[in-house]
Amino acid sequence: MKIKVERLLISIFAIAIGTIWKCHTLISNEKEGITTNDTGTGSHLNNSPSNNKISKISESSTKPNFILHIGPPKTATTYIQCGLHKLSKALANDDSYYFVGKNCPQYKAKMDNNETSVPGHFLLMGLNDANPYNRGYEKLKARMDYHRVRGNNIIYSNEAFANHLKDQNSTWACLQTLFPGWNVRVVIGYRHYFDWIRSFYYQTHKQNANLDKKWPNHDRGKYHPSFVSFLDYHLQRKESGNLSIDGGLQNDAFGHHLTITAYRKFSPHFHNIKFLNLHDDEDMVTDFVCRILPDANNTCRRLRTAASGDKRAHSSEKRTSQSFDAFRIAETALDKGYISYHIPKEVVVKKVKQKIKDTGVKSRKEFWICPSPSLVARLLKVSIEFENEMYEISTGGTLSLSEKEKIESSHEKLYREIEASGRFCDLDPELILKNETWVNFFTEIGKNPAAFSAEK
Repeated sequence: MKIKVERLLISIFAIAIGTIWKCHTLISNEKEGITTNDTGTGSHLNNSPSNNKISKISESSTKPNFILHIGPPKTATTYIQCGLHKLSKALANDDSYYFVGKNCPQYKAKMDNNETSVPGHFLLMGLNDANPYNRGYEKLKARMDYHRVRGNNIIYSNEAFANHLKDQNSTWACLQTLFPGWNVRVVIGYRHYFDWIRSFYYQTHKQNANLDKKWPNHDRGKYHPSFVSFLDYHLQRKESGNLSIDGGLQNDAFGHHLTITAYRKFSPHFHNIKFLNLHDDEDMVTDFVCRILPDANNTCRRLRTAASGDKRAHSSEKRTSQSFDAFRIAETALDKGYISYHIPKEVVVKKVKQKIKDTGVKSRKEFWICPSPSLVARLLKVSIEFENEMYEISTGGTLSLSEKEKIESSHEKLYREIEASGRFCDLDPELILKNETWVNFFTEIGKNPAAFSAEK
């Protein structure tokens, strides 16, 4: 009888152990994501391409790739984002790469790969505050968890990482909490400094739509500085060495080339960093897919096949030169007393833009203000220094004297080609307002401010 009781107790104990083991296994599987539940926004699982099967990461020989494209600003980030947005379905179906944003402004919010853009503003705020409990961080982490257990790769592009991510230990620690289980590759765009600085000038002083309606010194309105003064200040900062430690923050970016600043910030924390050179012969989106994305062979092949019959696909992106000519002329007219601040600025700027177009004054070099020969020499010197530094960073080597001479010659040749188009010149408001036609134009506006106010 005693033996039977012992056998019964052993059987009960074995059953209990078995049940506990099964529960533990189920819980472990759920924690590893081996379920059919979507960790994201509900619709992704049913709509995901059928060829992307769920697989346990622990059984996979490699981790999926996370491609983090960090800009910086004015290195064709929007162009690349729009290209990836357009290719989102092909990348997902053919190469298991899921682009999760930043989405292209001109396309719909939901991409053809059934992803919606991750809110980058909230993500950066959360990282800088070391706070993952915000909709940017949580949205990205949810999509990462969803794709990681399926072995899918992710592409995320956000230029704010280069110039708004704070270089502090808490921020880096918070960022790294996203990446266990991933092979991370950081991608940084590069553009010759002399070409980049002009675009950065416009980006830096482009005010929001509301402030652009305000006259300087009235209700937070600001002047638009000339490119020449902006360039001179940047070069002075670089030449004097008066640079902040964290040049990646927008307010401290003056004097830096943000590509190199971004590299210096990210390289202590990420070992796999690639540069995307805007001056390579291949189209930037094709270069991104074919050279930056590991094993995106199918999409790459399709892009290069299409490009082989289209010469335009191999050309560099055509960047429209932008200026503040109309704003600066209107602001100078106000300072000289030709008009009053009672006339809405937006009305005056609109009329000045039309006047510039009607008179063709933009093409008349006698009204231009351009960098002086000495300023150009300083610009080229700094730009060449950045080019040499980029070469040594990307190759891990030191430039020889002949290589430096080759870079210097090529750099100056490219600069002169762009300079000939007038890209580095603006209309000089002082010269414009010495012209009788323009003086009469503003005088007429100033005589009857009420009439122009009614146009608002």
